[in-house]
Amino acid sequence: ILNEGHVMYHGPRAEALGYFESLGFNCPPRRDVADFLLDLGTDKQSQYEVNSIPSSSIPRSASQFADVFTRSAIYQHMMEDLHGPVHPSLIEDKAKHIDPIPEFHQNFWDSTIRVVQRQITLTTRDTAFLVGRSVMVILMGLLYSSVFYQFDETNAQLVMGIIFNAVLFVSLGQQAQIPMFMAAREVFYKQRRANFFRTSSFVLSNSVSQIPLGFAESLVFGSIVYWMCGYVSTIEAFLLF
Repeated sequence: ILNEGHVMYHGPRAEALGYFESLGFNCPPRRDVADFLLDLGTDKQSQYEVNSIPSSSIPRSASQFADVFTRSAIYQHMMEDLHGPVHPSLIEDKAKHIDPIPEFHQNFWDSTIRVVQRQITLTTRDTAFLVGRSVMVILMGLLYSSVFYQFDETNAQLVMGIIFNAVLFVSLGQQAQIPMFMAAREVFYKQRRANFFRTSSFVLSNSVSQIPLGFAESLVFGSIVYWMCGYVSTIEAFLLF
């Protein structure tokens, strides 16, 4: 029984009523046991208190119930079983039924492909990010191109400066993904502990899923900047750019 993050009781179901009766609570004959247990540790528990036990010794809050439980015989017996020697039959059952189970049910490549597909689906569903990113890439491309429209191609410093700024914009633009990766950590930790996939598969899937997006951004932004700024108008030079 959990309440406010505290363990009020953890033990045999048949002994639950007797345990709480020893604390000064009595379940009425026509009261559902589950409802009775849920009312304990709340403002409704006073209706179950018996007068034979001093009111000062009856736990009221969830933390008080937890303190009493850690001093109970049920808790001590449970700790002894937990830290005691493991029965040989349990070790045999583990070796027979648990050990043969693989850590991951899919091989590396199948798992990676599935995680990549999932990551691509998550990326395409985020339409707000995709639309916002597309608008920003187009606007920044037009801004760069209008500033350096049909520049002097003999000015090597200017040519290299435009290339540097274009590469810098595309590179820094991927930083917008960092908050999304940070927010997804809790989900990753939970799924990794459950052996949904390998860590390497998750890392590869995040990297691969960003390739189409990065390629599209580079193509749109690069096309606007390259042709409006007046670089060499050949397909070979454009692809090199």
